[in-house]
Order: sequence, then C-alpha cells, then structure tokens
Amino acid sequence: PFSLALSGANEFDGSGVPINPHGNADRGSAKLIINPGQEEVCWSFGAITLTAGDALPFVAHIHRAPAGIAGPVVVDIFGGTAAAPAPTSYPTGTTCVHGDRDVLTAILRDPGAYYLNLHNTQHPGGVMRAQLG
Repeated sequence: PFSLALSGANEFDGSGVPINPHGNADRGSAKLIINPGQEEVCWSFGAITLTAGDALPFVAHIHRAPAGIAGPVVVDIFGGTAAAPAPTSYPTGTTCVHGDRDVLTAILRDPGAYYLNLHNTQHPGGVMRAQLG
C-alpha cells in the first residue's frame, strides 16, 4: 500500500514550473493499493483542504513522470474515462479501478517515477499531487 500526502505545492507543468499558486493550502491524503495480478488499483482519499471557493476534484489519475515534471496519464483513478465517478465528499470509501498489468508492475518496480494527482475546475492541470515513491 501507498500512503500519500498530496499538495498543491507539488503541481508543475511539463517544463517544471509550479502551476498551483495556492501551494500547500490545497492538500489532502490518499491510500493506494496496486495489484497487478488482479489488474486493479484500489484507492481511498482522506479529508482534503481546498482554497475557499474551489470546486471538488472532478478527475484523478496516476501519471508517469519524476517529481517536478508533468507526465502522461497511465491509470484513471476517478472521473473522466475511469469506471469510478468523482467523489462528492471526502474522506471517501475504498474503490477499485482497472489498471493494465504491465503498467502496474512498472509502477511497483519504480514508484518514484509515478505520481497521483487530482484536477478541479480552478486547476485543470492539477490541484494537488504526490509522488508514489
């Protein structure tokens, strides 16, 4: 299992420039269990804190990229094309979604090369993020 501390201070664009001006004011926690054998990622989120007036996240993904860089989506966690709808409140229960076996194995081999992030209306590039390793 992965226990993650998400922060807006960890959100960057493709060239390493910070994109969330609220920094650590936007934050939360998440737990992930990655199971390549079952081809699934199970997730839950703890309480999240957002800047006043910000919308709840509408989509979350696991991306492939080192800290400080934005990268491509490799697993849809909720919203968008994910089988799970976006949560309407936090903390959440545990939900499991499909993940490609080869991708999940790669994540377990080098978790530092991947990150989880959430996107909301005010921060479509990402409101908060945490590296897996």
